[in-house]
This record gives sequence, structure tokens and C-alpha cells, in this order.
Amino acid sequence: WAMTQNNLGTALLTRGERGDEAALDEAIAAYKEALTILSVEQYPYHHEITSQNLAKARELRGSR
Repeated sequence: WAMTQNNLGTALLTRGERGDEAALDEAIAAYKEALTILSVEQYPYHHEITSQNLAKARELRGSR
């Protein structure tokens, strides 16, 4: 489920990169949901990937 949320966030981030502002907000929410499950202790690799994706979405959102 958590990786599905990460993948959803990535799809929404792509839409956001193409100008869909609402998709960026949805991407951020999806990444946050994924991180509720992907603890750094249990899933360090997936936690890092999802955290990086979240940072990218936030950065893009902040630049607009």
C-alpha cells in the first residue's frame, strides 16, 4: 500500500510538472501517506526514495 501511494505520488508529480497545481498538492499528500508506513528503521531504502520524492514535490510547489 505504501509503495502504491509513492507511485501515485510520482504520477501526480509528473502532472504537476506539466502545470497541474492541484496534482502537486495531491502528490504531496500521497507521499506523506506512504511515509506513515515506510519507517526509516524498517524500510530505509523506500523511506529515503519517498522522502526525496516528497522534497521534490514540495520544492516544485514552492517555486510556483
